[in-house]
Amino acid sequence: MGVLTVSDLSVSGQCKEAASKANRVFGMVSRQFWEREPWSFLIVYKGFVRRHLEYAIQAWPPYLRRDINCSEKIQRRATKMVKGFHKLPYEPRLKKLKLTTLLKGDYKEIS
Repeated sequence: MGVLTVSDLSVSGQCKEAASKANRVFGMVSRQFWEREPWSFLIVYKGFVRRHLEYAIQAWPPYLRRDINCSEKIQRRATKMVKGFHKLPYEPRLKKLKLTTLLKGDYKEIS
């Protein structure tokens, strides 16, 4: 199924693996697609990158702040590459693109 499990049932390994794969795909996408209009970005981002970040999230919901930031960091970077969005803060970028944060604030942080 592609979900990493460890004896202490922590999700950090799965989060790092998903973020690493999404980051590699994002790098490939950013090198290949020069058209960075919002409509084309959404098609490419949702089709190629975000699916790696959301894979099996129901089975391994990140709950530590570092795990949440691991995934959100990629989405923050990706939304900055949209034409005209580079200087906007993160939340307005998401609103304009009609995206949500990956976790939507549903999980409580355990330090």
